[in-house]
Amino acid sequence: MKIKTNLRFGFGFLFMVVIFFGGISLCYMNKVSASSKMILKDNYESFKSTRAMREILYENALPFSDALAYKLTKQLGLEH
Repeated sequence: MKIKTNLRFGFGFLFMVVIFFGGISLCYMNKVSASSKMILKDNYESFKSTRAMREILYENALPFSDALAYKLTKQLGLEH
């Protein structure tokens, strides 16, 4: 084989390897993107819940009453 043919095969093989790893990386990037969307959604929900609990605490004076404890457990979703 001529050196020109060997170089073409070599560069062709390297090009195919780059395309293959590029496709794999796109698949993993899509998986990470979907996971991060779910994480951000959950983070936003916990942020809203924390803000609501903080407002409940700021509105009520110390010492905390049973009604305040009920409001906080209701906000946390721990009520039975």
